[in-house]
Amino acid sequence: MAKREMDATNRNGSRARSRSTLCVRALLVLVACLAWLAPLPLRAQQVPQPKVAAEALFNEGQKLLFERDYEAACRRFEQSQSLDPGVGTLLYLGECYERLGRPASAWATYREAESSARAAGQWDRNRVAHDRAMRLEPTLSKLTVSVAAQNPREGLEVTLNGKLLDAALYGNPVPIDPGRYELVARALGRTPWSSTIEVAPGQGRAVEVPVLQPAKAEPLAAADPYASSSGAAPADTGSAPASSSPRAGSRRSRPASCWGWSLRARMTRRRSPARTVAPIQAGRKT
Repeated sequence: MAKREMDATNRNGSRARSRSTLCVRALLVLVACLAWLAPLPLRAQQVPQPKVAAEALFNEGQKLLFERDYEAACRRFEQSQSLDPGVGTLLYLGECYERLGRPASAWATYREAESSARAAGQWDRNRVAHDRAMRLEPTLSKLTVSVAAQNPREGLEVTLNGKLLDAALYGNPVPIDPGRYELVARALGRTPWSSTIEVAPGQGRAVEVPVLQPAKAEPLAAADPYASSSGAAPADTGSAPASSSPRAGSRRSRPASCWGWSLRARMTRRRSPARTVAPIQAGRKT
């Protein structure tokens, strides 16, 4: 009897332990599910927003392209591509550039679409982008910017319409859209140089940046002796300054006749020393 009671007790204890283990496991699974499901509403609110905005901009760009408002359509496609990059957006953007008269921009966009389609395995779009780029390539305008060898390489900046031109492009023809451009070269301690150039459709243009001359030092402005420390001139009071007034007994206080007499006396002493010695000695005695 005792053995049976002991066996029954052991079985009951093992069952209780198994039930507690199952409860703990179920509780852990529930906590894990709640932790995974909790961020879902937040992700649903945040993640689709750029895609939705990009899709809306893409549709508006298509509408503007159909209405032949190419400049506005290109802006919409650019904004859509920045929010959610896509091969289809690049193809439409290239077509928009082409109709806007920017063949170099269209060619570069088709090349980008070709590379992106190849990476995504979209071979149909890859072929379309490749064919469009090859069709435009013979008609591209090209600009070659070279720099004189005497210019310093350190600190030299060449900009084209405000955009920095990479030094690796110096001397190499670069596809560019037709139009007017402002070419500016700057270097530390040198006078800036600028030139306006015109690039014709389908033509090549070569421009050389000349030797930049050393910058001239600006002359210092002469100081105004009458200006005070605050920059204002002293007020005119109508009287001479105290420091310029003649002192009593000084040579400045002597009248003009005295100066004339002194000059005549000096001339007389030089001509006849004997006549002038006596009066001076007599004056000393008295």
